[in-house]
Amino acid sequence: MTLMKTIKDFLNNQIFIGIDDSDSKIGGCTTFVGYLLIKELIRQGINVVDIPRLIRLNPNVPWKTRGNGAVGITVYSEDIDRVYNVAVEILQKIEEEVASMPALVLIDQKQREFIEPIIKDAINRIIEPELVDKVIEKAKIIKYAKRRLGLVGALAAATLLLLEGDYTYELLAYRKPEFIGTKRKIDIESVRVIDRLYRKYTFNNIDGKRLLLTPHGKDPVLYGIRGEDPKKLIEAKKFIVSEEPLGWMVYITNQATDQHYVNRKISELKLGDSVRLNVFVKSSPKIRQGCVTLEVGDHEYTLTALFFNEVGLMKDIATKLEPQDEIIIMGGVRPFLDFGINVEKLIVKKLAKKIITLNPACPRCKRTLQNEGKGKFRCRFCDLKGLSLPKRTLFVSREIVPGLYLPPIRYFRHLMKPLKRYGKEKNGRNYSLNEYKMIE
Repeated sequence: MTLMKTIKDFLNNQIFIGIDDSDSKIGGCTTFVGYLLIKELIRQGINVVDIPRLIRLNPNVPWKTRGNGAVGITVYSEDIDRVYNVAVEILQKIEEEVASMPALVLIDQKQREFIEPIIKDAINRIIEPELVDKVIEKAKIIKYAKRRLGLVGALAAATLLLLEGDYTYELLAYRKPEFIGTKRKIDIESVRVIDRLYRKYTFNNIDGKRLLLTPHGKDPVLYGIRGEDPKKLIEAKKFIVSEEPLGWMVYITNQATDQHYVNRKISELKLGDSVRLNVFVKSSPKIRQGCVTLEVGDHEYTLTALFFNEVGLMKDIATKLEPQDEIIIMGGVRPFLDFGINVEKLIVKKLAKKIITLNPACPRCKRTLQNEGKGKFRCRFCDLKGLSLPKRTLFVSREIVPGLYLPPIRYFRHLMKPLKRYGKEKNGRNYSLNEYKMIE
């Protein structure tokens, strides 16, 4: 058998698994299902290749689950029915435990290539379920779903391999069943230790006295360490003092990459879009019920930009913007005031010159002249009258400077890139055919 035939056979026998919606209001977590599935696949001798993917989807989808994340797993197997049965058995068990309505898809390489151009916008747009139904029918995709809404995320996770552009990693530790529903026991000082020792490699661990690496619900996640290098995350885990975890696994993910902010024109926007708009301020800011609003526009259309209390300093900056300032706003298109964007990040590109006009100065005492009518001025100090002089123009310094403005880190959504990741962006990766090892 030639090397090329071996590679071709391998590629033809790859199965891309996508899972979504396996959590509910009472518990569960899609990443935990991924953990259980990979453990079982390995136990049964099915070769899990590449690193599992945690794909965060458009955060503006109205029917999203808590983190709006789906899980993708790639295996090498000639028996797709066997892989399907293993996955469905785990999903059905989780369904019973947390009353979830999960979705599962299994696709091959040809199906993946067909689906990718259609489904890639699930990161930044609302993909209608009707479109997904047509794709599944046309491509003859193997699926298991209690409701079709989860199929969007499942297809996205199965299809998007994160081979291009930026990406990060997250080590997720899971709770033992007897601990789920109780308060998480994690020593905050140990988190401060890893935040200090692994500052170059991790992010979003802690904000003051608030732990950022722990969820707050009844889901099985104990903590998640996010960072740039999976080996460093495994090292950092050893410093965390906590209740004994059930186990842990490392995911590659599009978290903290700003992948959802897509450059668009206002004319191209749809409700629910996550966008990055280069616009000009068209009106002075207004404050409505604690929210700062201003009209912004490109060369064709305008819309309302909204800065809510959660964005912190950004809201104060917004009050100091002036007409003709050039800015970039990033956020979600919502039905505010008919059509608006909930601003999550702000870049002030260029400030307009702020000019004020003053009456001319008295030629004798240099004090400001008063209007006398009919374009004439007088000085009430020197008693000069009937002066015809041009008004003075002054450039006023602005209270803000060009730059990037971000909300407090505790208000960041999963996909938003934190400040400490700027300059650390990656540009693609190599697909790994090796058996997956980063799990315990």
